[in-house]
Amino acid sequence: MKRRISILAVLITLTLVMEVNGLQFSAAGRVGGSTGVVSQNIKTNIDSVINGEVTINGANVMPAMRIIGATQLFKETHGTADGTKSASVSVEVVNAPEGLTYSSQVLPGEGTVPAQTSLSAEQWLAVPKADSIKCTATASSGALKTSVGLEETKGSLAGDFVTLSGYDGKAVASASSISASQTAISGSANSIKIYGDGTNCKINSQLTGISGGKATFSNLNSQSSATQVTQKEHVSGKFTSKITAGSKSLTRTSNYGTDYDLDMKASGSSVSGILGYYVSPANTIQGAVNAAKSGDWINIAAGTYKENIKVDKSLVLNGLSAASNTIIDGQQKGSVLTIGSDKPNIDANLAGLTIKNGKAQSGGGIQNYGRLTTTDCIISGNLATLQGGGIYNEGTLNLNSGTSITNNVADNNAFAGGGGIYSYFGTVNINSGASITNNKATHITTDNLNGQFVGGFAGGIYSDHSTVTMNGGTVSGNTASFCTGGIYNDEGSILTINDGVISGNSAIRGGGIFSFGSGGGVVNTDKNTVIINGGLITGNTASLQGAGVFVDMNDKILITGGTISNNVATQDGGGVFIDSGSLLTMTGGTITGNFATAIDSAGGGLYLYQGRAVLGPGVSISNNKAVSGGGVYNDASKLTLTGVSIIGNTATWGAGILNDHGTTTLNSGTSISGNTATWGGGIYNIDGGKVINNGGTVTGNTPNDIVQA
Repeated sequence: MKRRISILAVLITLTLVMEVNGLQFSAAGRVGGSTGVVSQNIKTNIDSVINGEVTINGANVMPAMRIIGATQLFKETHGTADGTKSASVSVEVVNAPEGLTYSSQVLPGEGTVPAQTSLSAEQWLAVPKADSIKCTATASSGALKTSVGLEETKGSLAGDFVTLSGYDGKAVASASSISASQTAISGSANSIKIYGDGTNCKINSQLTGISGGKATFSNLNSQSSATQVTQKEHVSGKFTSKITAGSKSLTRTSNYGTDYDLDMKASGSSVSGILGYYVSPANTIQGAVNAAKSGDWINIAAGTYKENIKVDKSLVLNGLSAASNTIIDGQQKGSVLTIGSDKPNIDANLAGLTIKNGKAQSGGGIQNYGRLTTTDCIISGNLATLQGGGIYNEGTLNLNSGTSITNNVADNNAFAGGGGIYSYFGTVNINSGASITNNKATHITTDNLNGQFVGGFAGGIYSDHSTVTMNGGTVSGNTASFCTGGIYNDEGSILTINDGVISGNSAIRGGGIFSFGSGGGVVNTDKNTVIINGGLITGNTASLQGAGVFVDMNDKILITGGTISNNVATQDGGGVFIDSGSLLTMTGGTITGNFATAIDSAGGGLYLYQGRAVLGPGVSISNNKAVSGGGVYNDASKLTLTGVSIIGNTATWGAGILNDHGTTTLNSGTSISGNTATWGGGIYNIDGGKVINNGGTVTGNTPNDIVQA
């Protein structure tokens, strides 16, 4: 049975009710000027064939209908054209036993209208059950044409059907552009076709079910224009997606597992198709890695995966649950992950994963030779018998928010280094929210010649011919049995601290930072550089020297900001220790509250040994404590102060500064005051130590300001 209803623009309102064999149709219209609204409500209790057509000349059309009951065939087409442009949408549903919901809007009006700047047609559809569904949206302007479409067909088995929810298809045409789009919440069928056509580009994705089951899609987003077609959705089943643009083409197919994210694009003369694979403990991550192409995603469900994985293509490995729930366990059979060992020019991203229980000579958790970025990952409980308990890096390593490198160990070798990270000719960027905590580098052995030998370098990070930049995050609670609990800077490396916290690390030398030059020669080819622009270095300990920072043998350190506070060295340099031939340039920042504790300790804030230091203006050295040189111990060095405040330090000898064979130059703006000692509250000179005063002030110190011993 068919009914055709035409409502002319000359009518002001119209209500029509007609009942034939259980079909009830009502229409209400309002017109005036160039606008109008039409709604349709159709109810049927028997199988019907329904063709609905509504026309209001020169008016906007917005039909809406809900069909309740069995519908053998539902077809709707709505379009508008002005002679040079057109936009239309259409739908066909075959055998919907539970009815459907449909609405549409065409602007500025249905049919042929006077010339318009822009035309559009849009439709919305939901079908709980049917034999087949077909939807299209098409736009054209002159020679340009574009369309998107969706077709679903049931299988041949009894009880098969198709579904579609939340479908929205739209076409828009103007003199300069055309576009068509479709979105849907979900759909299912034995066979599904999703396509988009541009003037010179096309995407055609065919989906089928597996083992008699249905293929499904969700979160469909398909866009088409004259020059570009894109398609994104999550699918389950088998698929083939073919992409063409000009002479270029690409085909992506299902080749591992049953679930995928499709991200397809044809643009101009380029094509790309990225797949998101899904892995569960029933299969393997390595299997998905092998099946994937560069640029794809591997989505990993919660569970424990006992694998040692090798990645030599640009991929994202993405945990779908919290990192604590998605674990890759290396079973102590080697590195858990090896990135870019054969192809270092790759980009790998890890998110939401735990990397644990790896054991290797280098990189117990991860070996990285490519460009690796980690976010919300835990690298924990891994062992290196030489270098890099957590990560061994020869590429670029970016540690983003939520990354935790913790409780890893470098051990079992006299030169064991980098409990958390060992970087060799690499780059490490530590960003806000990342943490390197509670890692260890340790080795103690006994031989017949030397007795006990203590090794172990850098509980946190060992930088070897590398660049390490700290833009935030924390390096804390790491330990080394020899040098630096926090960060070890070696062999021409550059360490830059822009922000973040280095705290609670411990070692014999250099609790927080240790920069080691080769020393000895006139030319040091292995000079390192430390740059501190901000951040906080606090609460670190050293059983000998340099609890906060230790700079050794012909290295350079530049401090422009930040705070070095509350670090404790047993022997010398509670805050900073500058060793032979090294240069400290400090133009900002604070050294405060540091402590050297032994009965012959020196340099609570700063210890200079046969080096140079140029400080100021705006530098503050305050409230530090040692037996000799509470603020600064100048041992055979050259110290220049300009606009520096040295205040509130305490010592037995030389609370502000102790010059031992050293020369201190006080330039304008420098103030040494409020320091307290037994001898030499302000400055204490011994063994030829001297002060050159070019305008500084030394006043208000207890018991005196300057003592020449």
